[in-house]
Amino acid sequence: PMTGKRAIIVGGGISGLSLAFFLRQAGVAVTLLEKEPRVGGVIRSSQSEGFLVEHGPNSTLHKPGDASDALGRVMAQLGLVPQVANEKASRRYVQKSGRLFPLPTSPWEFLQTPLFSPSAKLRLLLEPFWSKAAEEESVAAFVSRRLGPEFLHWAIDPFISGVYAGDPQELSIRAATPKIYALEERYGSLIRGAYAMRKKGRVTGMPKGRLISFEQGMEGLITALRTRLMESGSNQVRV
Repeated sequence: PMTGKRAIIVGGGISGLSLAFFLRQAGVAVTLLEKEPRVGGVIRSSQSEGFLVEHGPNSTLHKPGDASDALGRVMAQLGLVPQVANEKASRRYVQKSGRLFPLPTSPWEFLQTPLFSPSAKLRLLLEPFWSKAAEEESVAAFVSRRLGPEFLHWAIDPFISGVYAGDPQELSIRAATPKIYALEERYGSLIRGAYAMRKKGRVTGMPKGRLISFEQGMEGLITALRTRLMESGSNQVRV
């Protein structure tokens, strides 16, 4: 039932669409305004020569059973069936000088990989000796300070692009990866923090959950949200 309340949302990215969806569930009439000719923001999928191409984030993290699983509630109400990434998707590759290199997943692989220069590897080993930040930083500033510019460019930048389709120079380390930030705050070092967490049998700063997408790509979520919002005359999407 409608409450008689109205809301105007500026911006039709995934945040604006999700807010509009949940306000509609609460009986609020919504008008969503988007300056671009389409909604979805950086999330955009297309087909090319039989391949699904993601122009923004290529997957999202789903936490089934978690109390904060807003994505699960959206999928259930929209009838969206997630496609869960298989185990091979955890192996990530980075293109450098025309070649694909797997991102190292262990200290031994890190020492062997040609993806990073010897000086970059030494720089990473010195990470426990760097002091904590005195003020809030971007992801780029945090990673450059603690791990060095090569690690930012060849490891963190591809990760941030694949998840947020964002700029590490603009994203806050506290907002984007609060658990990673907390390792420095509590232990003074990412390496010492990761070791301490593993020793306690806990997960390190990486988020829990499963990587998912949809049959029509990530834009399938956008299409479903937009369609649902347009179903009722009390909701409008203006682009």
